[in-house]
Amino acid sequence: MIRNIATSYKVITQPATEVVATDVMKNNLKLDGITADDSLVATLLIAARQRCEEYCNIKFIDTVIEQVWDEFPRGAKFQNCLDLTIGNASAVESFKYYDEAGVIQTWSASNYILDTYSKSGRICTAANVDYPTIDTDRINAIVVRYTSGFGSSASTVPDAIKHAIMLQASYLYSNREDKAHTMSTLSEYLLNAYVVNPL
Repeated sequence: MIRNIATSYKVITQPATEVVATDVMKNNLKLDGITADDSLVATLLIAARQRCEEYCNIKFIDTVIEQVWDEFPRGAKFQNCLDLTIGNASAVESFKYYDEAGVIQTWSASNYILDTYSKSGRICTAANVDYPTIDTDRINAIVVRYTSGFGSSASTVPDAIKHAIMLQASYLYSNREDKAHTMSTLSEYLLNAYVVNPL
């Protein structure tokens, strides 16, 4: 029986900018020349973007993720690949592990390949390379930092995603009280092409 490999992640570096600018959203809401709600609109854009990212399980503008695993995958079924929890991965910043002595080591980039073709993303060993020996008594023994996002600016984000964020922000602006509601149907339709199922 092959057991699941424990893994989790956290965000290390937030995106440098938002997908939709406040002025663009204000124009959409017909708030041109009105400044009273500027802070609210900016906050709602962040909340809408975060909700859309969670729905898709990816990041839109470059965000650094740190993901940890308790151990390396074993057996032919896994093909020596670590599956990334957050999809749309574009680069690996660092690949570290705790060796048998409990000392953290950096694994050379020549030892692995980031698969950027897969929507979910994975890091696989290079040809004829085996995983190093790790401290098996330690949790989170493997630590990988990678970037998820379409690029560093809003111009690289698909228009369908931008529109979905604006729909969500508009809904939040118009509905200030809590309601039993999730994503709007049109937002889901626009985002479905970018959804990555968690592994």
